[in-house]
Amino acid sequence: EMKMKDSRILALEQELKRRNEIIRRLESELDKYRSVLQPAVATRSRNQRQGISAEPQSYKTFNDASKPLQKHSKSQRSKELIKDAILDNDFLKKLEASQIREVMECMYEKKCKKDEYVIKEGEQ
Repeated sequence: EMKMKDSRILALEQELKRRNEIIRRLESELDKYRSVLQPAVATRSRNQRQGISAEPQSYKTFNDASKPLQKHSKSQRSKELIKDAILDNDFLKKLEASQIREVMECMYEKKCKKDEYVIKEGEQ
């Protein structure tokens, strides 16, 4: 009888672990969708400020910004991966849905060598 109780407890613990993992995954997905669907202004309290980070722009880079963005075709799987990565990023997930689509459409694959820097601080 004790072995039956132990095996039942083990089975229930495994089921609880499985359900907790499902809940965690669903909460994460819900947070992603909330960040896209709810306006950021409505959730901001009076004392909170939104930070903006930008590098100074020269006249040339300012004029380049008026050119149309170059969009790159990609598979639906790639689009989903990029969108999920954007929504997981604390800074980027605050973008509007149209901005997220625009960023996603402009991204493209770039192969890097092992130990190659992808982003280097201070680089322009």
